[in-house]
Amino acid sequence: HNREDNYVFYDKNSPRISYLARNIQKVFNNRNITIVPTDNIGSDIKDYIIKHSENRKRIDINITPGTKSQSIALAQAARTMGKPYLLYSIKGDLIQNIVNTSISFEVIGPSVEDLIKCHALYYRGSREIPEIPIFLDIMKGLANKNIRPKKKNQKDILGININGRPVFSKNMSMSFSDCCYLDCILDGKTYVFPVDFLEDKIEGIWWEAVCAYVIKSNLTDNIIWSATWEWPETKKDKSFFSEIDIVFKWKNFICTVSCKTSAIRGSKSLTKFSIESKAKKHFGRFTLPFVAIPYDQYKDKDYAGIIEDGIMFLTPSIMIDPEKMEKKIIEFVKSKRTT
Repeated sequence: HNREDNYVFYDKNSPRISYLARNIQKVFNNRNITIVPTDNIGSDIKDYIIKHSENRKRIDINITPGTKSQSIALAQAARTMGKPYLLYSIKGDLIQNIVNTSISFEVIGPSVEDLIKCHALYYRGSREIPEIPIFLDIMKGLANKNIRPKKKNQKDILGININGRPVFSKNMSMSFSDCCYLDCILDGKTYVFPVDFLEDKIEGIWWEAVCAYVIKSNLTDNIIWSATWEWPETKKDKSFFSEIDIVFKWKNFICTVSCKTSAIRGSKSLTKFSIESKAKKHFGRFTLPFVAIPYDQYKDKDYAGIIEDGIMFLTPSIMIDPEKMEKKIIEFVKSKRTT
């Protein structure tokens, strides 16, 4: 909110919180942030604020983050100074004055990249989203139900079929160790794919790429595919500590997506709990978690945009339609508001 000085209180007894506080100061070095040690009950917060408020024309106190005891300490500082009107709290996508709720400002969230830099885990990186325009037609076909995501025993990208015929087939004249050339029946063109798109063990990679490409084309450029993290001490190999299939920013909301090619796997409690937990852990409690499946309906159940156990399902008919997707995200945001 463009304040000249910013003070962030942190629990000095928590190594993780201390590390995050230093990271925030380092990443947002143009914000003139002072990090101030306290503990989990907010000791000395009140005295510190009163002392450092002298001779200042304006001060704002955001009581949203932190423990309840820390929030109480922040509120006590304003009351002790006889200025309860200094207090603000985040409500949805607004930061609102507690005494006069007509005073509010839009919350301007940082970029996905900046949030990643603030994290305690080491960010390994992401994959480049393949520039394959036919992905839009595949998503459209899935929405219209004339394209099916897989045959019984074909789980990789060659299993995608239209009216029983494979959408992609290997171009036998062109083959390399790090990529594969596939002919597409939809437009007669040949496309270059990473070679792991043909591996059964990572069957959902094509679906992740399709979802990422469609969201990037229809909704936002601020998107990451296959974001991975590891502990700082971990040697760089194929293993990693944590992965989120897709992360994108819509307006001021960070959205995370877990992609599953099976409606059964996508609707499992573990899948829903996992993406919700990762979303909060990596990007904070206001993050929106989604599960994307290549079906609108499965066994008489309509999954399109339903909210279940804290997540929302994204399906082909939603992702292919920008207006519908924006509308569903807004509905999801409203469902998350508790006050």
